[in-house]
Amino acid sequence: MTSVKMLEHSSTTESLQNAVLHALSEPQTMSEQLRTQLADYYACLTDEQIQAFFTEGLAKLEEYEQDLLFSPQFTLKAEQRLAFASPFALNAYSKEAIEASALAIEALNLQVIFRLPSGLDVEIPLNAVIAERFMKSLHLHKPLPQNMRDFIESDVPRDFQAQVALALRDDIFQFEKYQVLFKEVVTCFTKKTAWTPSQVDFLTFFIKTYTPQTLDDLFGKLDRLIQSCQEDMATAETRSYHHPQILGSNMGSSHDHHEAQAVKDNYSQIIKNAQALNDLLK
Repeated sequence: MTSVKMLEHSSTTESLQNAVLHALSEPQTMSEQLRTQLADYYACLTDEQIQAFFTEGLAKLEEYEQDLLFSPQFTLKAEQRLAFASPFALNAYSKEAIEASALAIEALNLQVIFRLPSGLDVEIPLNAVIAERFMKSLHLHKPLPQNMRDFIESDVPRDFQAQVALALRDDIFQFEKYQVLFKEVVTCFTKKTAWTPSQVDFLTFFIKTYTPQTLDDLFGKLDRLIQSCQEDMATAETRSYHHPQILGSNMGSSHDHHEAQAVKDNYSQIIKNAQALNDLLK
């Protein structure tokens, strides 16, 4: 494992560590998911019970139990990851360096402060488990192949380099055939000045989910996706029910309409994105 002393010689790791320290030591709102975990597994239903548990019970948990408990709070979602990690997206960080940095953060003996609705401020130690969970959720320890880093710096508009660099850290882009396909598609973005955040997100999602092998395969799978979504939209009112009696008693209810509209909106957005990508490449 990389030692803490070695981190002092890495300005990029030190910059990341400082940013993580700032984010985790700022007072924060407790997520609903964490409150649910505390209620379901530790019978903490009130702010006072949460405060008592953090004071008396938290230290009794094993590391893996703390990781499970706090994972909803300190695992960043995609949009949060992009906002936080953009300044670091083209840098290289090893798994060992991230783990060592988490230990260095723990050694500072800082606290995470939660502001609860009752006005209570409760604190927990900012330990390596929390710091490592947060840092690894950035995906910066996942490899970005050097050839793809070079491609980003030379062929991707500066405003999109961080988004693409984070996207290409996904495991699927360790395979050359998907690197080649990604390059082919985003070259079309540049030729047609069609770069948008949603296009990049959809392209990444599509390659990860449907694994097209070539441009022709990508076209075929886009067409089939559009057709499948259109068919599902046509039956949106009934697809939530699997028993005829339940379907009969719920058909036409406000709940039914709400659920059906949510399904239609989701598929409509997928169709819109798929058609836009299809049109762009032809």
